Amino acid sequence: MSESPRASTKRLLSEYLTEVGPLPDGSARAQRFVALVGQAFPGWAVIGELTADQAAEWHLRECCSCEPHRPLPAAASDGVVWRTYRPESAPGAGGVTLEPLREIAVTE
Repeated sequence: MSESPRASTKRLLSEYLTEVGPLPDGSARAQRFVALVGQAFPGWAVIGELTADQAAEWHLRECCSCEPHRPLPAAASDGVVWRTYRPESAPGAGGVTLEPLREIAVTE
């Protein structure tokens, strides 16, 4: 029997938290984050940002604007707080708006 999506996500995030703590620097943590996104969204092109603040949202909108014909899921995280968005075209508003989908805070 396969895991439920919720159980699978919880397992992935738990493994991430266990592995990222002892990593030596931000570069290693960023690489582990990219691996996590690949595991969480297999086969998807995901636009990601390594912070979860307004600057991250601005950067995600800019990146999503480069692919208006192919909206990509967007995620922002500082490793603990995760926010996902659905980009939507906003003609006349300068490109793309991000519709918030979900926010979760991961704790051990």
